[in-house]
Amino acid sequence: MSAKKRTTKKAKNTKRKTAKGPARKSRPTKKPARRPTRTGPRGRKPRPGRPPRRRPPRHPRRADRRLCLRRILGLANRFAQWARDHKPAEPVTHADGITSVSSGQICTGQTIVISGNGFGATPPAHISLLLPSEDGCREVDVPSSTWSDTEIRVVAPDWARAGCIGFLDKDAQERHNSYRRGLRARSDAMAKTLSNCGVRRSVSMRPRRDRTPCPPCTGSNYLRVGVPVIRRFLLNHRAVALALPTENLTLTWEVDNADTIRIRRVGAAGPAVDVTNPAGTSLNLGSSGATGLAEHRYRLAATNACGSVEADVVVKVAVEPRIRITGFEVTQGIQHFGRTGKTDNSVDCAVGKSTVLRLYAETDIAGFNNDQIPGAVGELHMMPAGRGYWDPYIPASNNPVVVRAPGNIDRADESHTFNFMIPASRVTGELRFAFRVSVPDFGGRSGAFGRDVGDSKSFINIKTLDVVCVRYTWNGSTPSLADVRGEVLSIRPLMPVSDVRFWIPQPEDEVVTTPHNLGTDDGLFDAFDDLEDLADEYEDNGEYWVAMSAGFNRGVGWDRRQICYVGNRIKTSHELGHAHKLNHVDIGGAADPYDDHDDGAKVLDIPFDSSAMDVPADPNAGTGINDLMGYGNPRWSSSITWGRIFAKRQ
Repeated sequence: MSAKKRTTKKAKNTKRKTAKGPARKSRPTKKPARRPTRTGPRGRKPRPGRPPRRRPPRHPRRADRRLCLRRILGLANRFAQWARDHKPAEPVTHADGITSVSSGQICTGQTIVISGNGFGATPPAHISLLLPSEDGCREVDVPSSTWSDTEIRVVAPDWARAGCIGFLDKDAQERHNSYRRGLRARSDAMAKTLSNCGVRRSVSMRPRRDRTPCPPCTGSNYLRVGVPVIRRFLLNHRAVALALPTENLTLTWEVDNADTIRIRRVGAAGPAVDVTNPAGTSLNLGSSGATGLAEHRYRLAATNACGSVEADVVVKVAVEPRIRITGFEVTQGIQHFGRTGKTDNSVDCAVGKSTVLRLYAETDIAGFNNDQIPGAVGELHMMPAGRGYWDPYIPASNNPVVVRAPGNIDRADESHTFNFMIPASRVTGELRFAFRVSVPDFGGRSGAFGRDVGDSKSFINIKTLDVVCVRYTWNGSTPSLADVRGEVLSIRPLMPVSDVRFWIPQPEDEVVTTPHNLGTDDGLFDAFDDLEDLADEYEDNGEYWVAMSAGFNRGVGWDRRQICYVGNRIKTSHELGHAHKLNHVDIGGAADPYDDHDDGAKVLDIPFDSSAMDVPADPNAGTGINDLMGYGNPRWSSSITWGRIFAKRQ
């Protein structure tokens, strides 16, 4: 249909509306609503065996991201265009007109003469003289009386150093500074846009701070002034370098304005060198050859007529601190570890009892530093069974530790392992362990070594040890209440008891004066009978009655009753073993009857005292110490005696 026909038709419709009034609006035709289908999008049936396809949901911030991208690109283009259009063309510094400067060495306080032409009869308002320094170039004031069109004279300041001199155009510098300020403003605007678009970190486009550049070197404006300048003195390209014992050591340097250069070793360690005015700018020292941790220091001294300056370089010689975690031992007093025919950590441990975990780590660095890595720090992770997260790290109580080679680790020396004290409150059920050993500084090198141990240790519930104490006075001697309490509590590392509940029959200051001679067998057993009679006066709830005296060195115990003397926890624990109905073991002259002992009544494992965090007795080169239930010294609870008492405490 043409445009003319459309116009005519429109006019006809208008005329009809004018003649008959406003036309009634036609009702929109209702389309039948499409029934939702469950077969798939757009009513398509999915293929057999395949789920219906669904369109991925549109990200609600996708449009915002596109807008941000357009803004960032636009800002970047405008930033680059502005930088090209407004960058000043003229240089800030120049050396125009300078034909020569003072020859020879100029020192502080001496006069510098600059010759040339076109300098002006007086110092121009927008021109300053620049002299080099150690950190760039600085302006220097020149009196009008020493400035002419062909010569400039100025006194050398104390900060002046050798380099190229020239002039600063302050007007050009201001234009450059204004240009930098513009760059900063636009860079900040771009950073704000990036931040609004969710970019947390971005490369800074801000130019460096305003800094006076040095003039170009033309061949006729170089000046020797001040003391020498050591621009670079490095060993293996570093001022403080790390090197292996077999690594080649090379000194490099760059010195200006020096008449004499001397390089020498400081101290007695490292390849020897002492040379004056060496040829070139590098010197090969060879390898260190150190067999242990070493630090070599070398010094460069540069001298001229104005004085001398020095610079040192240091090289630390070490190897990579390789460490391997080999195992751990969980002990509450005695434990199997590394013993032939015994499974590690198979000795039972009690819930709620202070526990020590000993971590074993070794190193093999081919004999370097006697195969020792000092300063190692150990940490322990624990996680109770059934929980999905670890407890915070526990540091070893004896950090730092010297890590040794496998053949040099002595289990009988507590300082050869990382020892962790696990408080009684955290010893519950089954615990899983993980370890981390780190070396903060091994001759400038560091390292971290971890192990997530899949093995765990289960702790078993046992009964609390209830102790009723009675103080005996004999031969004019009575133990104090504090001594009695301390004696009973000190037995915990020797026996599988998680907790000790301790009390004294009322009143607490009651003391039993025994008429019996505790120094004889008859007197000791008579006093024992008196203790039983005293215990019978109270309700029997399974308590262990302990009578303690002083001034004698004997004891007796049986059927939850014992008499011993204060001052020897071994004897107290021995008699408490009898109170648990254990017999002697056949060693050291102990009287029969005897309990069997597969290890010959010896303690072949390494004891560990959790209260003192140490090994209480040397096992005498592997032959062990005597079992607690025998006689002789030293004594400690063997795994066999420990297990027998443990079974009675369950």
